[in-house]
Amino acid sequence: MNSPRGSKIFRFLTYAGLSYLEKALIFGFPITVLYLTGDKARYNQIEFIFSTAAVSSLFLDGGLKTYLLYAYRQNAQSIGLIKPIFASFKLLLKGYLLLLTMALACSVLWLPVRTLDGIGSAARALFLCMIGFLAVWYRIENAPSKVFFYSIPVYIAGGVLIWLSAGVGDAGFAAALIVPPLCVVALIAFRGLSDTIGSLKVLFFHIGASLRYGWPLLASVLLSMAVANFGKLYAYGMLSEIEMFNFSFAQRMALIVQLGHLAISGYMAKHLFVSEHKRFHQKIFTGYVITLLMATTVAYGAAWFASSLGMTTSSHIDMTFTMIIIYTLFWCIGAYLELYINRANRNILILVGSSLAAGVFLAWIIFTHAPMLNRISFAMALSASTYVVFLVTSLFIIRRN
Repeated sequence: MNSPRGSKIFRFLTYAGLSYLEKALIFGFPITVLYLTGDKARYNQIEFIFSTAAVSSLFLDGGLKTYLLYAYRQNAQSIGLIKPIFASFKLLLKGYLLLLTMALACSVLWLPVRTLDGIGSAARALFLCMIGFLAVWYRIENAPSKVFFYSIPVYIAGGVLIWLSAGVGDAGFAAALIVPPLCVVALIAFRGLSDTIGSLKVLFFHIGASLRYGWPLLASVLLSMAVANFGKLYAYGMLSEIEMFNFSFAQRMALIVQLGHLAISGYMAKHLFVSEHKRFHQKIFTGYVITLLMATTVAYGAAWFASSLGMTTSSHIDMTFTMIIIYTLFWCIGAYLELYINRANRNILILVGSSLAAGVFLAWIIFTHAPMLNRISFAMALSASTYVVFLVTSLFIIRRN
């Protein structure tokens, strides 16, 4: 019989392995399209759809995802008492599916040229919203790996459809982007009808409670995303193609560090959040930091390996690359520490910290005169480190009180 410790290690390794597989599929999906079709316009369209969906998906659930763990903790850690929140979320998904169907019909009739951009972005945003909620729900159920049973097949199915329809044209391409995610969203929305019957009044009650609890988090996400994406947007519009490539390449390599963050924080989120102790979980945090440092080593190795093989023609490990890696490290630590702020129901501190960090970022951009890429990357690193210092200070104050 397996020991409890061995079972925990196995569950964690399973979660981490599936998490890396999912992120590898996400990372490789646009590359696969470019490889199969050789069409850069298609590749750019997918990047646009993915980016737009990533932004809009954060707000589609009305804060229910953010509120779910807090409600679980406040309701004596009873899954039964928070099932109405899941029911409300399913009702919300049904409403979005209805609106999306109507939008698809209208866009086909009046805006056929822009149909894929709009509907593709909406379909993926709805899918990401659902996956985000399920990820929290399954953490509460102590089965965090279950979320990948819904996400990984979508990316595999999309890749297969892209491969089968490589020479078909727009119809097959659109189907690959829209059909798999919407099928999974519909599966969740309409599964277990007896459990999802609820009124709009109940839905609005839960969204109201979610926004009262989580509105500072939503506002801070906007600020955080502005800092994270400023460099890429500025480089795309104002700098050369090589500079844009170097910046994007560095951020792509930094995703390796974020994967290390997600592997630990995603698996341990429930344990850290529901703990009644005010103490900081030193052993978990030590393991977390070691994981980030190992991922950082891998990121540098991957960048060097890609350059040495000629996979990149202009990118190199320089100050901009290092600053973006440092930014990512501090961003990850900040996201980890936010769990303790959420647990204390002091979310306003996250908004204050994000505002302070955004102010530092803007000040460095405006009042310094280094080359623009160096200026942006250093401002990102300084902003993220400021945020971490603010959170650490806030947590010490909360602990003393």
